Amino acid sequence: EDGDVFWETELSKGRPGWHVECSAMSMKYLGKTFDIHCGGVDLIFPHNQNEIAQSEGATGKTFVNYWLHNEWLLVNGQKMSKSLGNFYTLRDVLGKGYSPVAVRYLLLSTHYRQQLNFTFEGVDAAKASVERLNELIRRLQGLKKSDENKKILSTLKNEIKEGTRIFEAAMDDDLNISEALAAV
Repeated sequence: EDGDVFWETELSKGRPGWHVECSAMSMKYLGKTFDIHCGGVDLIFPHNQNEIAQSEGATGKTFVNYWLHNEWLLVNGQKMSKSLGNFYTLRDVLGKGYSPVAVRYLLLSTHYRQQLNFTFEGVDAAKASVERLNELIRRLQGLKKSDENKKILSTLKNEIKEGTRIFEAAMDDDLNISEALAAV
């Protein structure tokens, strides 16, 4: 498609590359080696492979310790596409009255290596989940320390401690968000 974008070299046609730009920007802001590099599954080859080759070739060091590649976003069961008319921007979704917190909750609710099927019903469910969490927080904040609540507070403290342990273990297991949210 970009057949005319090149310059002649001794080896063959040279082409501008966003792979080089990404390596240069990453190393400028994150160092020669950094922990986490994220991107879509469509970037594994050739983009990330080229980044690794040129960065490690230039520095002699490991470029990235962990690669996280997310799956495609679906909209109503189909790949999101302007041509299908199922393309939404964040501004579009917020313009329909949804809160940024509900949108974030929806986007975080699916494991990064699984496809997320975006629907407005899904945003409604995420909104309801956020409202339940906020209601729980309000109720806990309203719980007064007293002798009659001592047992409740002790039980809650133990439940929170166990929930935190399960949440952290799930997140340490390849960001297992489903199990982590179940712990919450």
